[in-house]
Amino acid sequence: AMVFIAGCGSSSELDMVPIRGEVTFNGQPLGEGSVIYMPVDAGGRQATGKLQPDGSFQLTTREANDGAVAGEYKVVVHAVKAPWEEAPSREEMEKRGRQPVVMTSLVPERYANPETSGLRDNVDSSHSGFAKFELTN
Repeated sequence: AMVFIAGCGSSSELDMVPIRGEVTFNGQPLGEGSVIYMPVDAGGRQATGKLQPDGSFQLTTREANDGAVAGEYKVVVHAVKAPWEEAPSREEMEKRGRQPVVMTSLVPERYANPETSGLRDNVDSSHSGFAKFELTN
């Protein structure tokens, strides 16, 4: 049992690096969506950050704003907008029936795919703790 417990790993045993940053699209803050760090190493852990109205984010792996585990990452940005300002009521959804909801991407689709985004980050003890991603059309 001792070996199993030691092998489980906790966030305190991982080499965590606090990462905050910002995302811009065509020079303007991207204030909606998520930044996702996808580990290149199969044994790595994914980290995510919700974009704030000013385009900033803080990464979370296990606990709020704890950062990312040291390693190499492909980065994706998911930023979509629903066709309504506020979530529709149940009555509106029932009227709509089974019509699919079409979400509009706020950035080119290539940024939502780790193989085509072109965004990467190497997180280690020498990382500045800040990542800036400048997206364009």
